[in-house]
Amino acid sequence: AWDRTLEVNVTAPLILAQAIGPRIPAGGSIVNIASTDAYVGSFQGIAYSASKAALLSVTKSLANVLGPRGVRVNAVTPGWVDSGILTESYEASTLTPLGRNGSPEDIAKVVAFLLSSDAAFITGASIVADGGYTGVDYFMKKEDQSSS
Repeated sequence: AWDRTLEVNVTAPLILAQAIGPRIPAGGSIVNIASTDAYVGSFQGIAYSASKAALLSVTKSLANVLGPRGVRVNAVTPGWVDSGILTESYEASTLTPLGRNGSPEDIAKVVAFLLSSDAAFITGASIVADGGYTGVDYFMKKEDQSSS
């Protein structure tokens, strides 16, 4: 599982970017899809978390390589998204300050922004779209809720 996960989540985006990067005109953009698991780790999906963290590093390196040609490379880092992949029911209100999971449309809008000329000076960045999930200290949240 480790090798396959890294092949899909790290090697494939790198090979694709290396193949198409020289053909992308100045002002063009590549957007990789990472995951908040890159920041918070995982108890069961170590390969997945490691691969998404590696993809963020690949994104920065590709930004360095392709930037001089005027090509931007960024990543979107989604949190919990109702995409049909989740097999368990998650109480988003307990996980995110916004109280809901993201939608595919939420993530698509961030990708569209990064591909647009409005993001012309952004490269090597990762935009977190997680409803605030990675900004919560869950231990402190639990203490705060129990003292209320």
